[in-house]
Formats: sequence, structure tokens, C-alpha cells
Amino acid sequence: MSRLFILGNGFDIAHDLRTNYSYFYDYLKQKKRNDTLTYLDSIFKIRSREDCQDLETKMKNISPQIIATCKAFNLDENLLKAIKYEIEKDFVNWLIFEYYSVYNTLRPKYIFNKDDFFINFNYTTTLEDIYKISEDAICHIHGELMRIKIGFDGGFESRIHFDFGATARLNSNEYEHVFEKNIQKNIDCLNNLSPIFMSCSEIHIFGLSLNDADIPYFRIWLPIFKHNKIRLYYHTQSNKRHFTSLLKTEFSWIDVSESLIEDIKFIS
Repeated sequence: MSRLFILGNGFDIAHDLRTNYSYFYDYLKQKKRNDTLTYLDSIFKIRSREDCQDLETKMKNISPQIIATCKAFNLDENLLKAIKYEIEKDFVNWLIFEYYSVYNTLRPKYIFNKDDFFINFNYTTTLEDIYKISEDAICHIHGELMRIKIGFDGGFESRIHFDFGATARLNSNEYEHVFEKNIQKNIDCLNNLSPIFMSCSEIHIFGLSLNDADIPYFRIWLPIFKHNKIRLYYHTQSNKRHFTSLLKTEFSWIDVSESLIEDIKFIS
């Protein structure tokens, strides 16, 4: 029987990829991307690598002062769109830098079956590159990095859909959709694949923090999978406490097992 794996950033981190968002802040400092650092500070109050660890949550709120400034100077949403573009560009360049700087040293850590399916919240192509998983078996929620050749030197382009943060909570709907996360679009896409996913005998949730950005997906998915065997993997005791509390409040009617990440090999 097929299995479904729902993968988050913890999966890449387990392969020693520095995809924790705090490294994005380090990258911006190292490359002297002062404009982007200023945007993160003034708009989202991200002022340190520790703040940046919670990037998705912090990008749910745009500073009221920014909205007031936009109104005072009669600026339209194009200002925020331009800022979003600059953040996106640096984010993509950071991911490319981190991923391909260690690409040749990446090795498989887990064993998957040839008929397994995957929902991938990551932007990287770890499954395709390291595990040689067919693209047909993977649904990328946010798109993925794609390597292409340009001339003789080679180069990269991105197919990332930059949609950090849930709907920005603003005082004016005029700017609300600029940093909005199009969750419904992603869910609609996945619903088209639900017959395949429902045929899976087991659901494995690995490397997701199950924060506010993740929960809307699972409110839709878990009822579909209520008759499947579900296993949720945690990394620290803090993760376990969060998961346990969440399961009691949000998904108490679902039978979910928990396992330490260190204990798994995904052996069939």
C-alpha cells in the first residue's frame, strides 16, 4: 500500500541544510542587503535572527505606521508590491546559495517506497535530487527551485510562489492582499489529488512546526484522512508539547501517533 508523507522544513534541516529562517537573516547581514533588512524591521518588526525564525508568523502583520504613511502620502499598493519583490528576490537567492553550496554532499537518510506520495511544504528539491523521487509523486505547496543552464556558466531560476504569512491584518483592506497567503488556491489544487492521497494506507507528518501558517491546511486535510493511520514526528520535547496541545484542541477526534524524529527510518 502507498504511504503519504507531508514534509516541512524539518525534513531539509535533518539533511543538514541551513534552511532555518534565522539563516536568511544571517545571509542578509552577510551580503549587506540593508534595504531588505530595513523592510523587515519597519514593516514586520523583524530585527534579529531570532525574530526571523518566526518569519511566517511575523509576516501576518504589517506595521500600522506603514499603513498610515501610505495613506498620508496617498501611496497605492504598488509600494508594498515593490517591497515584496525585493524580499522575494533575496529570499530566493538565499535558498539557492544554501542549497547548492552543499548539494554535492547531500546523502539520503531515510528509506521510501517506490509507490509513496509526498506533499512538500519546502522550496527545495531534496526529494527529487537525493532520493530520485519522481516529480509525479510530489505536490509542491509553494513551488520549487529549478536549476537550469544558461550559456556555459550555468545558472538558476525559481518557480517559487512567495506567499509567506496568512492574510495580513491591516487597518485598511486596500493593502491587505499584497502579502496575503493564497491558502485556498493551494487547497483547491490538493483537493484535485485527494483520491490518490486517500488511497494511501498511512499518513506521515514530518518536519512541520504546525504553526498558524500550517493549521489551515490540516483543518481541511485531517478530516479526509480520519480513517487512515496517522503518525506525527516531533524533534524536541517542546514540539511534542505543542503537538499534544494542538491535537487536544483542534483534532481531538483523530487518532494520531507520535514519534521522535531520531527514531525513524521509514523502512517498509
